[in-house]
Amino acid sequence: MSPRYEYYALLTDFHPVLDGSNGIVRRWTDDAGQVHDELYSQRLLWESTRDLAMIENGEWQATACPIPEEAVEAYEAAEYARVHADDPLDGEYSYFAQVEDNTSVDNPTSVIRMWTAPNGHEKEQQHIGGPGYAWKASYIQMDIYDGRNRGDLVPVTEEAATRIIESRE
Repeated sequence: MSPRYEYYALLTDFHPVLDGSNGIVRRWTDDAGQVHDELYSQRLLWESTRDLAMIENGEWQATACPIPEEAVEAYEAAEYARVHADDPLDGEYSYFAQVEDNTSVDNPTSVIRMWTAPNGHEKEQQHIGGPGYAWKASYIQMDIYDGRNRGDLVPVTEEAATRIIESRE
């Protein structure tokens, strides 16, 4: 049996309307009668939360306002657009290994990717950790140029970058 979800916009004095800066929570009950609360996260996933429980027991001064599923779909679409607003139009990234004196292209200090966003700005991200971790905004290229970081950026293929990331634990 599919769960039946109840959706709530989380509203506060600072965020009195659903505008992307607060959030949406859904509540559902599993077949064993266990209640689950999930927040639509910045990672674009439904993740476990205590937000509704905290509102209900007075730990958090906020309001959980029931909303229809259509509002949730619109919120998800807006969050997706916000998160991906700077993605390259062609979907292509340039990958680099940061190589210092004691590292090699096969075991670099870091792996970064660069691209031009739709607004024309140059973007860069560093992969943080191994498999299951994420790309985070970085400024390694500028830091190397300005002398705040050491090493060189050596171009690598996407496959090589993936292999390096997967080899890290």
